[in-house]
Amino acid sequence: VFSKRDLLERVVPFFDQHPLASGKVNDYLRFREIVIRMHRKEHLHRDGFVTIVSLAFGMNARGKQRKYRIKSVLTGILRDCTPDASQEAKIQSEPRGDTGSWAEMPQPPALKRAACNKTA
Repeated sequence: VFSKRDLLERVVPFFDQHPLASGKVNDYLRFREIVIRMHRKEHLHRDGFVTIVSLAFGMNARGKQRKYRIKSVLTGILRDCTPDASQEAKIQSEPRGDTGSWAEMPQPPALKRAACNKTA
């Protein structure tokens, strides 16, 4: 499987027709919900992202392979993607003319949102 489309069009229908007989049924249902929500692009919005991360962390709950806790994931990503009015990000422009120095200017809000949408 190489794409979200394959997950939605091939994997999910297969397991819907051939249910798991093991204790992984609840994990599959969470996985299915995540795939559907991502298809609806809910992960691009703050509330949808939080819901999807919560569903993902509910899968294989007893697993010891987790590197991060849910709180650190949500805190880090949401902090980076939430505009803070007290701090305006700066971007640097290339040196121009005879000044030979870098100029700083505010980063347009659209660039911040685009960067967060890519990481989310």
